[in-house]
Amino acid sequence: MRENNVMLKQAQIITAVSAASLQIILNAKSPSELEVILGVIKSYCKAQLENEAVSAASLQIHILEVCLIDSFFLFVVETSTLGLY
Repeated sequence: MRENNVMLKQAQIITAVSAASLQIILNAKSPSELEVILGVIKSYCKAQLENEAVSAASLQIHILEVCLIDSFFLFVVETSTLGLY
């Protein structure tokens, strides 16, 4: 009888420890408030950087187009003055 009580008590302790461990694992799976806030900040910053990168790329393409057009007109003017065009 005493042996059964000891085994029952051990089983209860093991069950309580397992339940506590499970609770710790479940709590570890959900993000903390800090992690949520950092995730929002990261997303915002990433979007801002992407927007800035697109703007910078568009500006570089525009500059390239202007340079190419200027070079073409310079070529046309030079060849026409030389009588080659």
